[in-house]
Amino acid sequence: MIIKARRNYKQVELLEALKHRTDLTSHQLELLRHLKETTLLEQHFELYLSALDMDNIDVIWQFNYSDYHQDALINLVLISNDGIYLFKLNNYSGLHYINHHGMLADYFTDEVKIDLVHLNCVKYSIYNILDPRLKQLPIIIKCVCLNDRFALDGHASKQHFLFKNDIAAYLSQIKGSHKKKRELLLR
Repeated sequence: MIIKARRNYKQVELLEALKHRTDLTSHQLELLRHLKETTLLEQHFELYLSALDMDNIDVIWQFNYSDYHQDALINLVLISNDGIYLFKLNNYSGLHYINHHGMLADYFTDEVKIDLVHLNCVKYSIYNILDPRLKQLPIIIKCVCLNDRFALDGHASKQHFLFKNDIAAYLSQIKGSHKKKRELLLR
């Protein structure tokens, strides 16, 4: 069931309207570019969700999280009987690695990407507010890499990453676990 549907970002509409009336700052232009890219990533990933059995999975698009330290957008949250799945979508390209702080970084420029930080902040915050009866549910985080040219250093753990070629199979595992569970309940 869709709890929160995917919507276009209101900031895009506002910035587009302003762009034709005044000069935008470089920060505003960067925000507009980023939001347009995020919209395209979400639209692309939404196509994969058609394989899911929506009777067993709750969907929350564009989950915003803020605390004293972080403002994070988690593009998609899936809640099933077996777990809570947090997906942060990106379009990074090139070789990346996990640095000594546990953050994703570009291999050649050392530019840090904060996807894993956002995912972990939201993971632990959700865990703290869960009803005690639901705390046995695992919270699985996935940094979804939708660019074919993205690569992760061979020494880095791929545990928290989902690559474009693996999305359909990964989502079908979520769907399959529910069918098995439903079959067990019907017996």
